[in-house]
Amino acid sequence: MSILISAAPRLFAVFLGLAVPSLFFGRVVLAVMLGLALICLLLSEDRFDHWRRGLKHLHTPLGYLILLTFAGWLPNVLVSLDPLRSIEAAVRTFLIISVLTGVWSAFDTKKKLLDITLKALVVMSVLTTVLAILSMTVWPELFRVLKLRGVQSMHVYSEMKPFAALSALLIPILFWTIFRFPPKWSLLGGLAIVGFLAVVWLSYNRAAMAGIIGAVLCLSATFASQRRSLKRAVPIIVIAVVLVVVTVIWLKTTRSVIRGPHDDWMMPIWLIDFQRQAMWLYTWELIKQSPWIGWGINTINLVPGTGAIMPGTAALQMIPGHPHNWLIEVWAETGVVGLLPLMMAIGVSFFRVLQRYRTHTAASALVLIAVYAGYWASGLFNFSFWSVWWQCSFFLIVAISLSLDNKEETDPPPQSIP
Repeated sequence: MSILISAAPRLFAVFLGLAVPSLFFGRVVLAVMLGLALICLLLSEDRFDHWRRGLKHLHTPLGYLILLTFAGWLPNVLVSLDPLRSIEAAVRTFLIISVLTGVWSAFDTKKKLLDITLKALVVMSVLTTVLAILSMTVWPELFRVLKLRGVQSMHVYSEMKPFAALSALLIPILFWTIFRFPPKWSLLGGLAIVGFLAVVWLSYNRAAMAGIIGAVLCLSATFASQRRSLKRAVPIIVIAVVLVVVTVIWLKTTRSVIRGPHDDWMMPIWLIDFQRQAMWLYTWELIKQSPWIGWGINTINLVPGTGAIMPGTAALQMIPGHPHNWLIEVWAETGVVGLLPLMMAIGVSFFRVLQRYRTHTAASALVLIAVYAGYWASGLFNFSFWSVWWQCSFFLIVAISLSLDNKEETDPPPQSIP
């Protein structure tokens, strides 16, 4: 037992590093990795100190805004179409933040664990992106065999979209490893980045593309906002502009033949498909019916009429589970009372990280900015805000990114960011 306890911190770090990229094998595998990591953390001698130390950060403006957000979500439980489902989603989100605050505290006190986690993350990212590329190109049977579904030769592009979405979260931290790790690890980190970009391209995940573009744009704005970084801002701004222009031209070229049931849409359907726009417009009408406290957390698809078939589609419902936009979803389900404090918390988070960069010019702050931007930008087009695996992936990467400051302060990097 003593051997297990002594090995627990290292195992904790390994499982955390493996967790997010392991989504390739399924959400259950991601949950198992996180569960094993938390078990190892609970076996450590200072397990209770981690959460006590982490929860002390609730006594900050951002912490109070997070608590205010949860308080703003409570009233809609009273009007929810499924109160238990709403309570479960809200409490689950709070628990995810609380638990991963303890995880961050563990890295804060045992800084050597961070290297283990990052190296495990790099290795698993390389492995899973290679498997994903093989599955989408020359060996489609591989993906379903690995997920224990038998041998099937059907294309797996759509099933790869959740894994591709992780690119917006993982690419920023993989870039950090390129400049902070020895050459052999830098090479693996670069391969993982190329692998994720290839997965995004092959899976045609436009939401992930939006996340990556959002991250680049936010980094450009960050550099441009600091006078001493104007020279460094120019190439980033050029990259951002080129990225946006190339993406728009590519979408216009490849999707110009797409037609919807009519031509009266907010945006061109080659840019944003008419199905998403129809969901957003329909949800907006629901928002106007209950703008202040919403319809209930995680219940928008239970509102009468949302199961109707969308015009121009064969079987797609008006809201098939969620509106594919976190802003519209949270507004519709929690109302202004729930959305406003959440927006304030997001704004304060961005501002604090931006201030950290302006004050210390820390590379870790740039990683956080890119992760934040990637998550919230891609979330405007993809998964439900209440999706457990999506929230866990985001908050875990944030916890790791916050810990990068400690490594910068204690372990001089072998390379420097140009």
